[in-house]
Amino acid sequence: MIRIIYIIFTIMIFSSCSERDKDNPFDPSGDVPLELKVLSFDKRIELTWGDPKVSDYSGFNIYRKQIGTDQTYKLIAERLLPSSRKFSDYYVNYQQIYFYYITITGNDMESRPSAPVSITPGPGINWVADRWGYQVLRMTYDAAHTISIYETSWPPGGIAVSRKLGIAVIIYPGNGIVEEINFAGIREARYEQIRYPMDIAYDSIDSLFWIIDSSGILFTLDTRIDQFSIISEEVGHPIAIEISGRQNLINVIDRE
Repeated sequence: MIRIIYIIFTIMIFSSCSERDKDNPFDPSGDVPLELKVLSFDKRIELTWGDPKVSDYSGFNIYRKQIGTDQTYKLIAERLLPSSRKFSDYYVNYQQIYFYYITITGNDMESRPSAPVSITPGPGINWVADRWGYQVLRMTYDAAHTISIYETSWPPGGIAVSRKLGIAVIIYPGNGIVEEINFAGIREARYEQIRYPMDIAYDSIDSLFWIIDSSGILFTLDTRIDQFSIISEEVGHPIAIEISGRQNLINVIDRE
């Protein structure tokens, strides 16, 4: 009986030590208790991470590698404060692939690297209207990372974005609703003046949103004063609208 208790006690000790070593980021075989996340906004790459699962540390180091230029990772941020949870890299170029990882520092030691993350920055961001998921997503230029998600009540049919006004306007063909949200994903307004909105486009010169109705009506929406205006009631059977050229030509595509 004494021998059995001794064996169980020994197993518990070794198990406890193994778990403790695994949680120690400065142990060569241990895990790094950090998850690095990456987003891009034009020529700025933003890295974020959570709280380390350790208490005895002094800061962080961040490493970067540019594909096609660097053979190895280079240290770009050293000894960031222990309270740091975000770092922005402004020294990047469009359409270049960048890899990053982070380490924890403390007691003149450095942890193993976190799992690397990669991103390709570029001009602007992507807005995606997901009809099946009832969502509008803001995604990075390379469409590999989601910035934010706006949950919709109906299947979104289209979206137009104004960086100048800092808003996006969503149309819902099945419900006759037009919705305005800001870049933080907060709804600013809802309009129900259009019965069957089919498509939408943004006029950056006049800061107007152009909307076509399946019944053949062409509208403009001025979100600055919450005003709809009927431009034409004889469009025919429109299925799409686009704005092109420096002269700001409004093209309506008719299915006939």
